[in-house]
Amino acid sequence: MSKEEKAKKEKKTKKKGKAKKVLLILLGVFMVLMIGAGIFAWSYWNKLLEGCPELDLSKRYNYSIASTVYDVNEEEIAAYVGNENIEWVTIDEIPDQLKEAFIAIEDKRFYTHPGIDIRRLISAVIGQITHSSNHGGSTITQQLIKNMYLTRAKTYERKAQEIHLALQLEKQMSKDEILEWYLNILYLGETNYGVKIAAQDYFGKDLNELSLRECAALAGLVQSPNVYNPRVAVRENNFEPMNYRINTVLYTMHEQGKITDEEYEYALNDTFDIKESTERFLLYDYPTYVEYAIEDVAKELLEKDGQPVTSETLQEMRIKIRNEGYQIYTAFDRNIQDIAQQEIHDFDNYPRTENGEDAEVSAVIMDHHNGRVVAMIGGRSETQSAEGFNRATDSLQAVGSSIKPLSVYAPALDCGCNPGTTVLDIKEKIEGYNTDEGYPGGLTDEDVITMRRALEQSHNIPAVRFLLEKVGIDKALEYMEAEGFDLNHISPSPAGMALGASDVSTLEMTAAYATLANLGEYIEPHAYIKVLDRDGNVILDETTVERHQVYKESTSWLVTNMMETNMVNGLGVRGRLKHMHCAGKTGTHEQKVISFGGYTPYYTSFVRVSSDDYVNLIKPSSYYMTSALWKAYMQPIHEGLEDKEILPKSAEELGIYKTRLCTNSGLLPKDDCPTQYEYVTDESKPKERCSQHYYPNKEDLYECWWDENGVFHDNGWWDENGVFHLYTDGY
Repeated sequence: MSKEEKAKKEKKTKKKGKAKKVLLILLGVFMVLMIGAGIFAWSYWNKLLEGCPELDLSKRYNYSIASTVYDVNEEEIAAYVGNENIEWVTIDEIPDQLKEAFIAIEDKRFYTHPGIDIRRLISAVIGQITHSSNHGGSTITQQLIKNMYLTRAKTYERKAQEIHLALQLEKQMSKDEILEWYLNILYLGETNYGVKIAAQDYFGKDLNELSLRECAALAGLVQSPNVYNPRVAVRENNFEPMNYRINTVLYTMHEQGKITDEEYEYALNDTFDIKESTERFLLYDYPTYVEYAIEDVAKELLEKDGQPVTSETLQEMRIKIRNEGYQIYTAFDRNIQDIAQQEIHDFDNYPRTENGEDAEVSAVIMDHHNGRVVAMIGGRSETQSAEGFNRATDSLQAVGSSIKPLSVYAPALDCGCNPGTTVLDIKEKIEGYNTDEGYPGGLTDEDVITMRRALEQSHNIPAVRFLLEKVGIDKALEYMEAEGFDLNHISPSPAGMALGASDVSTLEMTAAYATLANLGEYIEPHAYIKVLDRDGNVILDETTVERHQVYKESTSWLVTNMMETNMVNGLGVRGRLKHMHCAGKTGTHEQKVISFGGYTPYYTSFVRVSSDDYVNLIKPSSYYMTSALWKAYMQPIHEGLEDKEILPKSAEELGIYKTRLCTNSGLLPKDDCPTQYEYVTDESKPKERCSQHYYPNKEDLYECWWDENGVFHDNGWWDENGVFHLYTDGY
């Protein structure tokens, strides 16, 4: 080889080496750049994932479900719904055509991709850049992740977290599980979440009743629930956007081989009916009782959780109940409620108010054996608004003399009196009654009066005297608190307690009367029997209900006996039921309120008639009006029930017996005393004999006497001053 050739070859080799070196350098730089880019991308990806939530699969069960309220026969009364309630259906309960419609339009490779669809994602990006397509790049799995775990913010961070969690979810759940979850929680316009509620709300159909076109309509809503909303189409009389979207879904299903040519053609020409308005939030039946029951449960749940019961916490708990899927079983009796509401509505002897309006009514009916409220009347007609004014619980008004058995006579009997105990019924100043006159108004006997007659005639002076002279204000307040009254509304005065001038609710009065009907045991009034959570666990039952003894059982028997005779001989006569034992007491307060409380062997009820504005009633407030109203609904409620004694224990069992008492002094009588037989116990039987009689005229000598043991002797006499002399003393 010549020198020239050799030189050329060396030069060529050097060039190749140099080129190779440059190539290696470039490759090295490229590798460094690639590694750097990878590190940067990895760092950036991790940066995007900062704050990414954990994939908590328990969220699958944390959806909002309406709570259901049941009556005493465990039949549904109402669904207490929230704005985002869901009715879960399993994947097997969802028709295939409905599943195929959603998959076709939202994620056609759903069953083959690992959680993200690269082809769809790239297509979506290109479409956005070129404005040739507006479909999204998110798979059904990604949409589920976004709905359950992430915000709707359009950021790189959210998208990265969406992809990351979607890939994880696909490793932990099957495709059918993911699809089931997705179809149950996705938003489909207005207040509809999930396919079941949407089908019911828009079409009034269960899922298995949907046509192919209706399936396509629901699937088409996902892209824009407001634009393609069928109800909006009806309201605006513009069906073009909705039909265009439905036909797009059908075309896509046909192109993907999900439906046949015949099914496609039929669905394109098919029609459906759309419900013009939602029925999800229509007022449920019996709203007065339902909302009382909800509040009752809310209070108990707050107390169980150790939270204060305030207007704010109650509202928060009501919202929770709307969304937690509780099953609330109540004591509500439809038959009793319907009878009471109808009779109260149809009653034709109501007074009018000075404002020219009809007086309003509230009433509660309880089973006093267990404290269950079986019916509640909030007005002459059932309310037509949700969370409206409930006169039975929300309205506090004075009730007049119907409070006397609770605040005066039962406490007096419990403190040692008996129905034959007497006080003065004379218009003279009473110590402790601090008014100008010094005594209350009303009718009097202008003499002494027994407790029984005072109750029957509803005289005010003896009620005040029994309160002040036999019980005392402080002691009576203790009894009223034990009966369930809120002492913040009780006026600690003779008028406030003995004459019923304190503000109380109809529910409070019913519960207090029920205490008398239940042998003196108070049971907190309540609507619920039990409450279950969405998984069927009991979270509340009647074991939490407050109950305690207020009176001796004998006191309950004696008060009941007095109020039974009141229904025969007293002012409660027009409330007396046919063929059923009953006890009761009337009440009026000025010209503003008329009331009646009473009970039978089965139920206790209190009814109040007044104006919401607490103004005078023009038609005089007759005692008889409310007793007749009470009878109007209690009589049919008791049809078919066996008559029996009100209380389950007899006088003999309770140590109660009859004895002869002086009607003037209430003491054991002597021969010339006016007497009557009255019920007493060993504790309440007087220990002294009457000394008001046996005062002889100047001409008369009484050659007889009673010793300290009540034994009669005829060897002495009484002088005109009531001093006894033996014969040996001379005259």
